[in-house]
Amino acid sequence: MTIRSMTGFARVRAATDLGELLLEIKSVNHRYLEIFLRQPEEIRGTDIAVRQAINNTLGRGKVEVVMRLSGSSQGAQALKFDDALLHQMAMAVEHMSERVPQLGKIDPLALLRWPGVIEDTKVDDDTLTAQVIATLNTALEQLQQSRADEGQRLAEVLEDRMQRIEACVEQVRTRLPEQNRRWREKLLERLNEVTDMEPERRDQALVQFAQRADVDEELERLASHVAEVRAAMQSDKPIGRKLDFYMQEFNREANTLGSKAMDAEITRLAVELKVLIEQMREQVQNIE
Repeated sequence: MTIRSMTGFARVRAATDLGELLLEIKSVNHRYLEIFLRQPEEIRGTDIAVRQAINNTLGRGKVEVVMRLSGSSQGAQALKFDDALLHQMAMAVEHMSERVPQLGKIDPLALLRWPGVIEDTKVDDDTLTAQVIATLNTALEQLQQSRADEGQRLAEVLEDRMQRIEACVEQVRTRLPEQNRRWREKLLERLNEVTDMEPERRDQALVQFAQRADVDEELERLASHVAEVRAAMQSDKPIGRKLDFYMQEFNREANTLGSKAMDAEITRLAVELKVLIEQMREQVQNIE
């Protein structure tokens, strides 16, 4: 059984060419997949790849991803010198000072402006994207495990409620013969009191009673929905929307059962069914 909640959190740290990357990702329930992404300017170019990786992994949920860079920065890395060229320039400056003393001292900053003194340390975009996506994938694995752990708890809650629904259905089945017997006796007693009732109308009243008392179809559908939910919970695909549909069907049958109840015990059981179904519906809202 693989059920995933839409609630989860993960945090991962990893080294990149721009320094240490801290990536945090959290998700909560949502009707669709909605992604909110916050990145430093230096890695904003990975936005599309990040969103695609999340789309490939998650089915539903409101997902927030926050990335932070620390340690070495692109600006600090840019101050990498060509030592050989600097040495050559220093020798040239010394030679010029000896030949033309009136030049005075050379401004060191002027040397830094000389082409090639500061090496170009621009980070390769493909390499950086690969580093960010590798970090993201690790975080997504942790997030999925977190969602699966919470999903297992939800599955246990749903199974408990379904067993209790089955128990209620069985109690209604057990109670029905006694309810129908008593109400049929009362109906016949009232019909017998009406001496001028035509046989046709009498038979019609008995048929109407039988139709109202018949809840076998509702009980069968409730049992069928329990089986369908259990089957859906075996799927590896997102099932939250399907389960939400079943909750509506559960509620419809419970309402019909309550409207047909003719004694206090079956009415109580119908109310208990509605409470159990509502508890299930609340849990289902958080399933992917």
